[in-house]
Amino acid sequence: MASCVSKQWQLIMSSDHLWRPIFFSHHHSLSTLHPPNNKPYHHLFSSMHRKPNPPRPSISVSDLIIAVDVFRDNTPMLTVAKPWEDLVEAVGGVFRYMM
Repeated sequence: MASCVSKQWQLIMSSDHLWRPIFFSHHHSLSTLHPPNNKPYHHLFSSMHRKPNPPRPSISVSDLIIAVDVFRDNTPMLTVAKPWEDLVEAVGGVFRYMM
């Protein structure tokens, strides 16, 4: 609604007279129910058409590979990659591994 051209358009586009038939055309089974007085139909419509949040990625520590690139004057000098299991946690949360 924030992109409406004018206040009048904003009022028209948020009117329940417009959104009630749109809402019930998509949700026939709810046509006998009355929404709460404080929730307009355009809010109900948008809340029922939100995409669900994607699930958190499932990754285990054994899937991780740590890579270190060493550059000198924008020229790559060394690249080392090691699996996560080769790291050792030192004091203060710093990780070390032998090259």
